Amino acid sequence: KERKKGILRPEFLPRWIEEEARSRGDFSQAESSVALLLSLHVGFLILEKGRRVFFNQRLRPLHLAVTQPSQDSLR
Repeated sequence: KERKKGILRPEFLPRWIEEEARSRGDFSQAESSVALLLSLHVGFLILEKGRRVFFNQRLRPLHLAVTQPSQDSLR
C-alpha cells in the first residue's frame, strides 16, 4: 500500500514549478499551488528556498508549513 519511491522524482519537480510559474507570471503563487497539489497527491512535501523539492515520509506534517505558514508559526 506504500507508494514506490521515484514515482515523483525530486529532480523533475522544480521544472514543473518553473513551468507553472511562467504560465502564471508569479513564482510564489505557482510554488504554493504546486505544493498544495503535490501534498494532496503524495501527502508530504517540503519546499526549501523556493526552488528545491524534497520528500521525506518522516516529515509528512511539514507540508502544512508550506501551504499555511501563518498557522504553523502560531503554535
